[in-house]
Amino acid sequence: MNESIVRVVPREPLIGVDIAEKYGYEVNNALWALKSFHSKHGGSPIISGVVTIDASTRSQTIPRYKLLFPDGFIDYAKIDNFDTFYILVPELN
Repeated sequence: MNESIVRVVPREPLIGVDIAEKYGYEVNNALWALKSFHSKHGGSPIISGVVTIDASTRSQTIPRYKLLFPDGFIDYAKIDNFDTFYILVPELN
């Protein structure tokens, strides 16, 4: 069994940012926002763990990946719809 670091890369939007904004394509808008967000924080993050966040007593607690960005920023991404927005890229040693 090999263990390695896994980088989280946003999927490429299928349409341009202007068209996505104009016609309200939610997933493509989110992908463009993710690309911008990743650039702002120095690139694609690595997965540094899995956590559960109890947002409220009425909502389901969904596990999330803990994402560590190159500039030290930490974010959390829901596991249930993760593959809609991201691609996992292992870093080979």
